[in-house]
Amino acid sequence: MLLVLLLGVLGFVGIGIIATSIASEQETATMILMMMQITMMFLSGTLYPIEQLPAWMQMIAKAIPLTYAVTALRKVMVLGAPLTVISGEISILIIIAAVSISIAIPLFERAITK
Repeated sequence: MLLVLLLGVLGFVGIGIIATSIASEQETATMILMMMQITMMFLSGTLYPIEQLPAWMQMIAKAIPLTYAVTALRKVMVLGAPLTVISGEISILIIIAAVSISIAIPLFERAITK
């Protein structure tokens, strides 16, 4: 469970840094992140099953990192699944965290030096 939470946090920290680096003002970054957060909550399967969404929304949900964190946490906490069962979700979270952090660091350095 801690591994899933850590990978989710790393991915979302990267996304947050990207949003704040791109935004011109703090209020703009806050609005962007709130819009993303609300959208992710509705599409990630946190509130209701993804299978009940229309097909085009299911494709969007599969591109959201929170979907994989929620799925993995649900499997671990409710079903008591071992690490091998959630290995797919963990590998996707690792990829998302690595990509978002690797994009965020140069963007943040560029934003600081402006």
